[in-house]
Amino acid sequence: MPVPDSGTGDFIRRALGMRMKYTFAGAVWRFALAAICYMQIYNAWIAGVYASMALYFVIGTVLIVRGVICLRGYNAAEKARREKTEQMLAEHDRQMTEAEERKKQHAEWILNHGIISTKVAGVTFNNDDGSSRQDYLKELLTSGVNRVELRPYTYNSEPAIYVVADGLCVGNVPRDKVSAVLNVMDRITSVSLTADTFVLDDDDDERSGERLYHANLDIIYLKTADEIACAQ
Repeated sequence: MPVPDSGTGDFIRRALGMRMKYTFAGAVWRFALAAICYMQIYNAWIAGVYASMALYFVIGTVLIVRGVICLRGYNAAEKARREKTEQMLAEHDRQMTEAEERKKQHAEWILNHGIISTKVAGVTFNNDDGSSRQDYLKELLTSGVNRVELRPYTYNSEPAIYVVADGLCVGNVPRDKVSAVLNVMDRITSVSLTADTFVLDDDDDERSGERLYHANLDIIYLKTADEIACAQ
């Protein structure tokens, strides 16, 4: 009876194998082999080899089934790939939208807020009660600052402002900034203080070589309508 040659037989065995890659090409060549097997049924019928007819029918049918499974697997994989791509695009669009919204909110915040940044003055002086501002800053540098207050007062008949961090007076708003700060005092939204340290390197200063502490102050306030109009 006619039987598949060694090359075709090996191809068929691969087609009938249990492990499949779900590709469109894999489904196509299985269907093609099934068609060849069904054509061989006619040749076997002409030759009167009925056992071969049954063999080719079984092989062809298995190939068809395997081809359908492969095609369905391919379609499922393609569907999953498309869904994943759509999800990635949707996530990208969401992130871009959020980024644009954050950018818009930041621009609006910048438009509506002002900031006064300055060094804290008088940090090397002691307070009226004899406490050391340097010791306070050293402590704050280690523990961090939780709350900063600005306390206006009068010094030599002129306005001045204490800088108080966590209840500890660490210095003053510089004289040239006092007027600007007082003008926005009722519109301040936040005050932050950052302590730092350095080694003094000044041969003309008796403290040269000592480690000193200083602080920077950031005051954020709401702008008035006129200030916003001028900024636009």
